[in-house]
Amino acid sequence: MGTGAFTQVRADRDLSVHVADDDEGVIELTEGDVESATVDGSGSAISFDLEDGELGDASGVNADAEISIGEIDGAIDETDGITSSAFDIRVDNDNNEISNQLNLIIEVENQSTHDIYLHLDDGSDQDVVEDNGSNMYEVSDNEELDLGAAFGIKTDDSDEDIDTDVTLALERENPTGT
Repeated sequence: MGTGAFTQVRADRDLSVHVADDDEGVIELTEGDVESATVDGSGSAISFDLEDGELGDASGVNADAEISIGEIDGAIDETDGITSSAFDIRVDNDNNEISNQLNLIIEVENQSTHDIYLHLDDGSDQDVVEDNGSNMYEVSDNEELDLGAAFGIKTDDSDEDIDTDVTLALERENPTGT
């Protein structure tokens, strides 16, 4: 006897993180602690395949679900920190020629109806960048910034693909502030 309900829905789900052009080479993007992360050949993008790896034998993600890529302490939409990262960001502002400050700008662009939260943790402070939002970190001359990052995803009841890009860009300020 059947209920008339369907038994399976499939939607491709993936996330990408890209590094904007950085001719000074002071930003590094590396895989974190998750199996589903893949760095492209140029080292400027990381993709997460949610069909394999991180989800075990499962395929994709369910509707009306909460998913984390990396391990998040507490709720996926709050700033409680992370215990393992999906990817890591390192900025090394070791420039002895010109005293300057770098601003790391992290933008989340979500083209889907699902809610995306990017958790960032530098070991002492935690931030959450929500859908279509951005955050900026200042890195003074001769300093380094190490961020662990994890995703929290709340899917809605649609079978729409998760389509989100995270862009990392550096802006350099000279001593006069421009």
